[in-house]
Amino acid sequence: MALLLILALGAADPGPLVIDAGADLYPADALAQKLEGDVAVKLSVSADGALRCSAPGGGAMAPLKRASCELVAARDIFPPRVEKGQAVPADYSVIVRWKLGTSNRQFGGAVPIGRAGWIRYSDYPPIAWRQVNTGKVRIAYDITAQGRPQNCRIESTNTTQALAGNMCPLFVERAIFLPALDPDGKPRPTRGWFNLDWRWCETARCPAPDTGE
Repeated sequence: MALLLILALGAADPGPLVIDAGADLYPADALAQKLEGDVAVKLSVSADGALRCSAPGGGAMAPLKRASCELVAARDIFPPRVEKGQAVPADYSVIVRWKLGTSNRQFGGAVPIGRAGWIRYSDYPPIAWRQVNTGKVRIAYDITAQGRPQNCRIESTNTTQALAGNMCPLFVERAIFLPALDPDGKPRPTRGWFNLDWRWCETARCPAPDTGE
């Protein structure tokens, strides 16, 4: 499981992992001040799995810096690395992106990591691109208590199988979450959905198909 998580985390984003924190996760003091912005966090995981989180302290963003570490620590999914069959310490660079307008309701209480890299325009299947296939795809899936999607299925679509058929395998391979929490603060499984809108594009910078909802 640890190796699978490391591979998924690496696939989500080759740079710092971006965690999208919405208004429902805001601490009261930061919400009152309407603070927004990115908080850089460093995670150090020992060989036995103990997590240590650090963020530069102080300043106007102090409430969000504290909340960033609390957010990650409560949903601890970050494993040590494995070398030659042995667990060894690992470091992770994380950016927690706080935006009041962000809603994660589609993820059933889970928090997305590296969402921008889950499904990209470059994932347009060549056969669908050649046939100028466009359309919308809505996938549904379960999210485990370890933050991984499974049982992905196409819930609705108005396009061809050539375009829609590859979305679930890509999503399951790349998507990763901080898991949802139960009333006792323990990670729990949940369910989610993801909407894609594939539009024909021939420019150098084509929009990502993720609709954001």
